[in-house]
Amino acid sequence: MGDMEQLANLIVQQTALSAQREEGMVAMMERLLSPGGSGAASSDHRPATNDAPARLPGAATPAPFLTSSASLRDFAAWKMKFDGYMLLTRADSLPPKEQRAILLSLLDEDWTRVIRYALPVAEDTLAKEVVMAMEAHLRTQRNVLVDRREFYSRIQEEGETFDDFLCSLKEIASFCDFCQHCFDTQLRDRVVCGARDDEAVKTMLENKDLTLNNAVDVCRASEVARNTRAVLRSGAIGKVSAYRRQRSQTREYGATRTLIRSVRGVVTDAIKTLLPVRYRCYLPELW
Repeated sequence: MGDMEQLANLIVQQTALSAQREEGMVAMMERLLSPGGSGAASSDHRPATNDAPARLPGAATPAPFLTSSASLRDFAAWKMKFDGYMLLTRADSLPPKEQRAILLSLLDEDWTRVIRYALPVAEDTLAKEVVMAMEAHLRTQRNVLVDRREFYSRIQEEGETFDDFLCSLKEIASFCDFCQHCFDTQLRDRVVCGARDDEAVKTMLENKDLTLNNAVDVCRASEVARNTRAVLRSGAIGKVSAYRRQRSQTREYGATRTLIRSVRGVVTDAIKTLLPVRYRCYLPELW
């Protein structure tokens, strides 16, 4: 058997072993995620019950940690991760005291002290309600005028895409306590006042019944058109530059050939003049 055949057989064996390992991992995960976990059947062969919620391994679900130096925006991001952590580990189905223990393990000492002494929550309060109380406490520590000032002064930076500018506006507006009826209106006004595209701003100002969706569509369309023009212009400039380089090279090549022919003619005339007649038979191509 040749070396190539042995190598092919070895690759096939390794592939089969990898497939078996993957199947084993999938089966193990299914047992972990199934109601009842790995202890699905007891010694007396009774069917598994749904009393014990299945949980993902700790390594598969990293727990988010929160410090007292986190801002309101950092808290909002942590809250989303914490809700996902509780959902994936199914810890939200545990008793309230166990949920509280999980929550406290993800907080630093300052937050633990706030929960124990500053928040009106009992020992048997669900973790979700405790988190809501933490958010309310954090909001009382910050003046909403600071967020609104940041919102009203936000403009699109140079080189910033419109979608990034819009996402930033929405994030800031979520902390400004705008009512549901005026939220879109505030965003629309900030888009019109903060956009850098003068053509888009002109188009938006011409529409008396402009909505937030209309403003977003106008700005996105104008940005796409501007980027497309830039790409086409750069492509056209590149083609013109290539054509000019080719012409320049052609001219240089032609000038070089002309110079060579001229030099060759001068040398030939000199040889004809200086070479004695008796040696001209050796260079008949010159005559």
